[in-house]
Amino acid sequence: MRDKFHVSFEVLHLVSTISQRFNVIFERSGLSREKMYALSYIHAFGIEISVDNIAIRIFQRSRLVKIIMEVFRCDRTKTNKLINEMRKAGLIRVYELTPEEKSSYYGDGQNETLYLTEKGMAKLSAVIGDLTTLLGDLISRDSRMLLPPDASQLGFVASKIVWLLKRFVRSARSADVTNEPTIVLTKEG
Repeated sequence: MRDKFHVSFEVLHLVSTISQRFNVIFERSGLSREKMYALSYIHAFGIEISVDNIAIRIFQRSRLVKIIMEVFRCDRTKTNKLINEMRKAGLIRVYELTPEEKSSYYGDGQNETLYLTEKGMAKLSAVIGDLTTLLGDLISRDSRMLLPPDASQLGFVASKIVWLLKRFVRSARSADVTNEPTIVLTKEG
């Protein structure tokens, strides 16, 4: 058994192991990281409004394009194609702002606004469920997920990651924070 290993190897092992788990989750969802990020971003940072007594979260398309370009370092053409694919797949729809809403929410500028559909929320919820399971697996007492082959204990970096994740979970539970997104019905059409 080898329990002392270089920090650079440990970091490489952790990134490889965790990214492989993420790959499985994204493959299961049928969505790219960029698409899942976009759905999650709209849900997390969209402005909640009521349309016919149905709560939806809207987000300005031009802002979403900039965010995806920045986070994933892709060009505008690829990003717009990604958003159009999400629309065709029924994950997001366009919400037409009235002049009053446009002024109230965004002021001047491009006003195409997107919102998650029920299908988009279902995809997001499934991925968040898988990520919650992964988190539980990472911090369980008997987890060997972060343990390099032939090692009997976690290295310094992995032990600190597990410690931090456990604190996060305890903090979230004590603050009554939920890991699941709020599922809201959306107005289709």
